[in-house]
Amino acid sequence: MGKLGSYKCYRIALGRISAAVGISAVVLFGSLGISDTSRADPKDPKASTEKACTGVGTIWWNELSTADPERAAHFYSSVVGWMPKTVALSDHSRGPRSDEARYILMQAFGRDSAGVMNSTDRNAIQNRPGWFVYIQVASVDDAVAAARANGGKLVNGPMVVPGTGKIAVIVDPFGSTVGLITPAEGAPC
Repeated sequence: MGKLGSYKCYRIALGRISAAVGISAVVLFGSLGISDTSRADPKDPKASTEKACTGVGTIWWNELSTADPERAAHFYSSVVGWMPKTVALSDHSRGPRSDEARYILMQAFGRDSAGVMNSTDRNAIQNRPGWFVYIQVASVDDAVAAARANGGKLVNGPMVVPGTGKIAVIVDPFGSTVGLITPAEGAPC
């Protein structure tokens, strides 16, 4: 079948999905060139063995901040096929206790692909709705220095997150916020 090739196709598909789940969607991208090799079912953990993050310069993690994480998880599960898994915000290896903040891991092919958190939670990176990305860098310290030298500002960090790596949050000269990460040895992405 080749590639799915028009903005109109995405708009129609998202419109149908949005109507089906009762959530409005905004299409942000035009033609994405999805090829036949990407048609594996993301709900099937055996469908892909490729590692999602592959090194310096890649998107290492995506996190959605929203006032309604459960509804957002349902939306993205319907749209892209991710499987939601609710965990404790402070420890992703277990479910949350009733008194703990929750975090939703969105999984594809049996591995974590993104996270969803409540934008009103005090631990939220951003307190407005939207996606937040972490880009892998060779050295967070060097990347922060380069950001500052080129007009960027440090918002948070650098800090070490045990089992994950060293992170920092910066704002580029144009006002966009982005996370930087140097993963810990053996850290899953």
